Amino acid sequence: MSDLTFNQEPLMATIQLPTLRLKDWKETRDILHQYFIMIGTLKEKMSQPHPHWWHISLRVSDLGLTTTPIPKNKDTPDQTFEVIFDLKNNYLLIESNYREVKRIIVNRTIYLCLVQGNMQFAYRYWRSAAN
Repeated sequence: MSDLTFNQEPLMATIQLPTLRLKDWKETRDILHQYFIMIGTLKEKMSQPHPHWWHISLRVSDLGLTTTPIPKNKDTPDQTFEVIFDLKNNYLLIESNYREVKRIIVNRTIYLCLVQGNMQFAYRYWRSAAN
């Protein structure tokens, strides 16, 4: 056995977090909330129900938040996709279990189009901005 010593100082005592004022990020909060509602509804409709709504919750990932795999349809449970909110780079990633990835930039323009039901404009805008 090696003789290891660890610093016993609590981690949170050394971290200073900035003050969050709602007025500074309210629009971002509202946009993300709408995206989360849309993706949660999609997952609710396409996943098998579990107790306490666990089948629609988002999980923390290294990029931000993820839905975990969702079956493409009930007839082909081996075909899945996952929606990942890449909060580092402002993308919504849709990744199949075959590792095909679609990127949708998360911004105010796309959000307003989705909320107003202007899917055609949202799609054209997304296609022009997609990598």
